[in-house]
Amino acid sequence: MNRLTDIRLHAQQLVAPQFDDPAELIRWMGMVQAQEYSSAKWAVALRLRTPAAAPVEEALREGRILRMHIMRPTWHFIAAEDVRWMLHLSARRIRAANASFAKGNGCGWTRRTTCVAAGCWNGILGGATTSRGSRSQGSWNEPEWPSTHRG
Repeated sequence: MNRLTDIRLHAQQLVAPQFDDPAELIRWMGMVQAQEYSSAKWAVALRLRTPAAAPVEEALREGRILRMHIMRPTWHFIAAEDVRWMLHLSARRIRAANASFAKGNGCGWTRRTTCVAAGCWNGILGGATTSRGSRSQGSWNEPEWPSTHRG
């Protein structure tokens, strides 16, 4: 093999994998495309030091790995601890894409809709507060948008 091939195989964890924990592998890779769910689980398992489906399924079941549309309307596996910063990174682009889709399909996507959806995600990811300010699974406060947000 040539040097470039060796570098790619190592970077993709296909030769001499370094990880036992699938969530750590995904965190190191940034994310893994997961459009085809079964194939994506297999692709992650293949990159573990000891390839096996069980650790991947366990990490998904425990919520250490999430499958979501994080950067574009394609499914990806992402480490749960990376969701917030990646959503922050991609939020402007995703909001614009959602608004364009909604407008083209006759859906009303307003600032209120965005705030409610953001509040739901905040609650799902563990940052929900009730109107009394305590963490709860109850109703969520609407998030405050930075002054640069255009609703």
